[in-house]
Amino acid sequence: MGIPDPTNPLVRMQPIMKFMATCNFLVKKPFPIVLLAIFCLSQGISQERERITNQDEDGTIILEGEIDIYNDKIDTVWVRLFNSNGKKIEEKKFKNGKLHGDWEGWYSDGSKKFIKKYRNGMLRATQREWYPNGELLKVIIYELGVINGVYNEWWNNGEKKVEGQYKDGKKRGQWTHYDAGRKSRYDFYRRSGEFLASYNFKYYANGQIKEEPSFVNRKAEGIWLRYSEGGNTIMQLEYLKGRKHGTWIKWWENGEKKEEGLYLGNKKEEQWTYYDSGRRSRYNFFRSDELLASYDFEYYANGQLKEEPSFNIDGVREGKWIQYFEGGEKKSQELYTNATPN
Repeated sequence: MGIPDPTNPLVRMQPIMKFMATCNFLVKKPFPIVLLAIFCLSQGISQERERITNQDEDGTIILEGEIDIYNDKIDTVWVRLFNSNGKKIEEKKFKNGKLHGDWEGWYSDGSKKFIKKYRNGMLRATQREWYPNGELLKVIIYELGVINGVYNEWWNNGEKKVEGQYKDGKKRGQWTHYDAGRKSRYDFYRRSGEFLASYNFKYYANGQIKEEPSFVNRKAEGIWLRYSEGGNTIMQLEYLKGRKHGTWIKWWENGEKKEEGLYLGNKKEEQWTYYDSGRRSRYNFFRSDELLASYDFEYYANGQLKEEPSFNIDGVREGKWIQYFEGGEKKSQELYTNATPN
């Protein structure tokens, strides 16, 4: 086989056809290609620059570009794509046959559609996309061609749609989804990118959120709050690594306290206090979720407390006990040690 003749037009077309394939543009009809060769050096040297345009049947340019050819290889390339009205809708650049620099896209009205950043054929840095109305659609970060970092997406009205984190091309941790301007769902992923679980937010008919959760590594962690339809806090829960752990409090709808106690390792412990009509009604004492003892408060008809008790964490009488008259005056006092009066 002989050496290709660089002066042969068919040979000269080969890198140009490679260029057309590299452009990766979809054109519905095969249009005639018009070649405008601009030689950087004389024809006797194998390096040259080719200017390429592609026109539709009406003569409107739909594609143009410029390449440097050296030994049948494409070096620096820029490409522009136009719609049937002659509006530029894409522009991208190459280096050594690979995407390099900004790849930009526009809608037919001239508004920005996307901007992608490449280096040596790989996506890098922050990529952005927009809706036709100009609102931001999504922001993605790449490192060495792999999606990596914070991911954000919006609805076309500018409200947040999705936010999450990628690591080495895989979803990781907690992803938050939004709808109608409010959180709709949490999705949880392992480090491997494997989907683990979801949490769906619930709302009252008036739009008030029912529960505000808190997670760490997909497990319930920290303070959870529950709300009434009117927006009042009716429950505060505390978790540690997915287990009930810490102080739990409930409120009546009117904002008065209803119940308060301690969970440790998913079990009720020590003294739990219950309220009714703004005053204490009962003590319950627990050890590892087992009820050890109870004490019911008593009141005079006028609301005056009859007795102020004192217990240790197991519900055994310990410390000062005081009795009152109906008018609030002290009636008597006893001191207990391990249930025994002194």
